[in-house]
Amino acid sequence: MNTSINSAIVALAAVVAGWFLGETTGFLKKWWSVHNLKKSLFVEIEDALGWMKRNKITLEHIIQLTVLKERTEIAPVKVPTHIYDNHFPEISPHLTKSQRVSYNSIYNLMHLSYQDVQRLIELARAQPYDNAKDKEFATILESTYYNVCTAIYQIQYHLANYKHLNVNELTGEHAKQLDNDILNRLNKIISEAKEVGLEELKRRHYET
Repeated sequence: MNTSINSAIVALAAVVAGWFLGETTGFLKKWWSVHNLKKSLFVEIEDALGWMKRNKITLEHIIQLTVLKERTEIAPVKVPTHIYDNHFPEISPHLTKSQRVSYNSIYNLMHLSYQDVQRLIELARAQPYDNAKDKEFATILESTYYNVCTAIYQIQYHLANYKHLNVNELTGEHAKQLDNDILNRLNKIISEAKEVGLEELKRRHYET
């Protein structure tokens, strides 16, 4: 009788141990998968910073050419967003609220700027010159520049403060100062275009 009871206890313990081991293994696999995805998303943002800085330079060149009534088909490139596009819903529950808001804001700005760039390309190819389209081009160009500059600022903040992100710090006076900085930069590159002229702008572009 005792032997039967002991056998039953051993069998039950084996079942429980097997279930627990299976649950633990599943949990660890899930944790490791999410950990790797979070790391990949952070690296994607790091890489995006370089791409966006390059896009900013390209946009500044386009703005200067536009000031001088010159058209060009050069355009900012699409920044890779594979990890965010395909895995953010899985990663999101494992982030702080500020981290989620920060990622969403950055990627929305990048996606929006790319959509605007596609419209800029369409308008740049339009022939003959059309005043209405030229005004639309200038408006979208300025908006895209603001979005790219804002994305760069937010990415830099995100990378520098990731573990203690507080997106509220990006509002109020910080946002006002950023807008002023972008406007001052915009005015500077416009003035520079008028000063140096078309040929000098083209020469500088090929040297960057």
